[in-house]
Amino acid sequence: MAFQYKISSCGCDCNCQTLYVKDITGIYNSTTNPTGWGTPNPSYTAVVSAVATVTLSTGTIITVDLTSYYSSITNLGQNMTLIDWTSTENTIPDGETKIEVVIIGINQDSEGYTTNAVIYKWLTCNVQNCFNQKMGDINLEDCGCNNEKNEKLTENYMYMIASGYAYQCGNLKKANALLKQATDYCNGDCTTC
Repeated sequence: MAFQYKISSCGCDCNCQTLYVKDITGIYNSTTNPTGWGTPNPSYTAVVSAVATVTLSTGTIITVDLTSYYSSITNLGQNMTLIDWTSTENTIPDGETKIEVVIIGINQDSEGYTTNAVIYKWLTCNVQNCFNQKMGDINLEDCGCNNEKNEKLTENYMYMIASGYAYQCGNLKKANALLKQATDYCNGDCTTC
């Protein structure tokens, strides 16, 4: 079976300022991982170039050189930082994020090869943090039988959760609409929430 480059992403850190990707290709094993790195497949140490392109939900494109990651076996399976905005006030926007990593290397026959892996992530970090703050601010003394404020909070929180399910089912339009509803509520921009 031929080499197959694979990546995954756990998404953002809890401050929505760092985005990670991980090489999950693994090391070659004829029985358990015939598509992994190593003989007879290409070696990770023969990677000449590894470049990640991140397309944020806003359309912003960020390119990151990951070549040095492939210099050591101890790096394989570890998170690679794609975006690190911890020294700024910026956050990674919620919504669909595309991550593509292109690898150029030399195979076992001393020939050049190019391969890539693409994944899409549905990020809701910013709106999740907003809901966490709002839920933390609930005054339990105000929780009576008819508490419209907390009901609206719960309802809009469920819109955020539902956006993830809509995305998983392949309905990006619905996912974006649900995320917008939740975000508008959190930002105080929603007059009908």
